[in-house]
Amino acid sequence: MAKAVDIKVYGEMAEWSEAGVRYVSRYMEQAIAEGADTINLRVHSPGGSVFDGWALHNSILHVRKRGIVVNGYVDGIAASMASYILLACEKVYMASNSMMMVHSSRGMAWGTSKQLREAASILDKIDKLAKQGYVARSGKPTATIEEWMSIDTWFTPDEAVANGLADAVADPVMISKRDPKQQTITPEPKALYAAYMMIEEGIATQDNDPTLTEDATMKIVLMTLGLPEGSSEADAVKAIQTIQADKANAEQRMKAVETEVVTAKAEAAVDAAIKEGKIAAADRPAMIADAVANLDMFTRMIGKMVAPAAQAAGSAAQEKAFTSITGQLTETMAEMSANEGLVAQWDELHRTGKLAGVKASNPTLYETLRKAKFGK
Repeated sequence: MAKAVDIKVYGEMAEWSEAGVRYVSRYMEQAIAEGADTINLRVHSPGGSVFDGWALHNSILHVRKRGIVVNGYVDGIAASMASYILLACEKVYMASNSMMMVHSSRGMAWGTSKQLREAASILDKIDKLAKQGYVARSGKPTATIEEWMSIDTWFTPDEAVANGLADAVADPVMISKRDPKQQTITPEPKALYAAYMMIEEGIATQDNDPTLTEDATMKIVLMTLGLPEGSSEADAVKAIQTIQADKANAEQRMKAVETEVVTAKAEAAVDAAIKEGKIAAADRPAMIADAVANLDMFTRMIGKMVAPAAQAAGSAAQEKAFTSITGQLTETMAEMSANEGLVAQWDELHRTGKLAGVKASNPTLYETLRKAKFGK
């Protein structure tokens, strides 16, 4: 039976944000685990990190390769990188009162003239890559995309459709009352906190506008929560509590799904290592536990290991070979753990501005830290 799930991408796209790839990709995985075959991304974002946006764009493509339909809906604004992630969606729909914006990459730089030129060069490379996506989706020539990106180019829904950036214009959805049964996997909006503060502390707005009456404030709260006008303060508090409970339950399910995914990847990595002769089959349970604890470190560690040149099934030579592998494993783990400690030390000295002092007073330590950080 077909099942569609809405996921809100509301807010700035960044590593820390619930509108970024870190969270949205998890919400998509959770939706798939719960049987969704269609995911509707509800976008309302000013954009954000280029690299976070690219990662989310690619995450959407990976989900679609698995046979899941991913559509994009612009609920308010899809600007900058928020417009780019929509390029990965199967269909893009814009609310009749929404807008899309395309422009070139932005960035801040500080330093020498060489460093500033390098920063400008990086922005040029980013723009070159971004253009390819807009050209592919819109079917427009590169010169047209370059013209769009040379300034902040805004598109109404009809203009976005006419230029190949959207497929259709959709009427905005009017919600008269929130139905808990239709609650989707969504990030908790900042508006929820604002509404809660209005009720608990009597704050008129986030700007503390003294011109708003208590009645006007309550109307804002009810509208934020999707409750009909005339609902009581108790109704609003209950709605907030319900949303918070739904959020907590969704996060628990998401953690369970994440654990399952990591375990599956760990098992696959261990089985591959066993097949290559890097790990003894008898060590599989212990190795899987290690991989689940730190999959990235385990994968890198296994990649550094060298399998025995020859293995005779059931022979003493094989046992000796596997003993050698176990020792190799232990040494590699210790080496990687120590290296990560050195990298953390470099980062702390860099953060506190003490690297120059270490370089002057202890060149050997400085060189050790530098090699751990940059690998050369």
